[in-house]
Amino acid sequence: MLTKNFQESTNVMKNIFHLCLIIVACFLYQLKVSAQIWCETNATPVEQLISAVCNTTSNYTPDDEHPDFRPIVYLLVNIHFFQKQDGSGNFAETSDGNGNSYPTGYDYAELLIGAANDRLEENQQMFLPPGNNTPVKPTQYRFVLWGISINESNVQGDNGIYFHQVPDGDYFYNGTLSGWKDSYSVNGDQVIDVWLCATLGGSCGGFAEGVGTGDETKITDPWYSHVNGGCGFWNFGRLLNHEIGHLLGNCHSFYSFNICNDIDPVNECNNPGYTNSSCGGPSSCDNWGSGSNNFMGYNDNQSAWTPCQLGIIHEYLTNSLPSYVDRNYICNYDGAKTITINTGESFVWNASRHLQGD
Repeated sequence: MLTKNFQESTNVMKNIFHLCLIIVACFLYQLKVSAQIWCETNATPVEQLISAVCNTTSNYTPDDEHPDFRPIVYLLVNIHFFQKQDGSGNFAETSDGNGNSYPTGYDYAELLIGAANDRLEENQQMFLPPGNNTPVKPTQYRFVLWGISINESNVQGDNGIYFHQVPDGDYFYNGTLSGWKDSYSVNGDQVIDVWLCATLGGSCGGFAEGVGTGDETKITDPWYSHVNGGCGFWNFGRLLNHEIGHLLGNCHSFYSFNICNDIDPVNECNNPGYTNSSCGGPSSCDNWGSGSNNFMGYNDNQSAWTPCQLGIIHEYLTNSLPSYVDRNYICNYDGAKTITINTGESFVWNASRHLQGD
């Protein structure tokens, strides 16, 4: 019985197992991203223009038969409620901000993260194109609220959920995230900061800092929807997956030049003859009538990642290793996580990966 079996050598490694055969150059494609209400990004996507073993995103797609070959990665998240300067206008620490004791801001943050993780735990078959047989792979990443008190028992009251009284220029949607990290972040680049703010008219929208970069995103009007009816926390949980999907490297599913061949941007766009040239910005597509359920589309289902999209996510999380990846799950040795490759079995890992056992 062999513990690790490669073509020319057998290696047993503890903590982080890193296999990389070739280092290649990448080119940056800059795509202008413009503003719109549903979802926006500030930065440009990184597209792989040179194929090489360690940078080929398809090599990072989780294996449904052997999910332990790519263990679940946990991303640290903080939730911030932007209130008006008098403390009104959003969920509060002890109430829903509208005269009810439930849900408090703490409750709502837990519901939001729970809804996002529920979708990640049950990746679904793609609806488009009709009759497709796109494989369904495990997502292998989750979100976890992170605060100092969660990790240091002598610190009380910090659970990664925060409340800020802010000027109107920040309370209301202003088309940018400029300066928010410096002004309001508690844990800096150790976490993905999620800002819950408002618009002048009420919308279920979001804004990501970038594509394949950044560590903050804005979600608009969850409190307005709670008070006036509209999107529930489950809708915003799906939206959170969409916005963080941008941070992890994915363009919109209706982006005409999407590098994922298992996505049909024509069907996702649902506007024959129209070419959508913006990776993370607005479009003239009929998205809501497309019948899509892809996380990176505009739809009410947002429940499906394709193998290619998951490969993009895990290549980024593995090779870029952003600060908000929980190191406890990749740096601490766990003998129970040993992977055994039996005699007669052969597996080729053409990608970097982090393992927790032997």
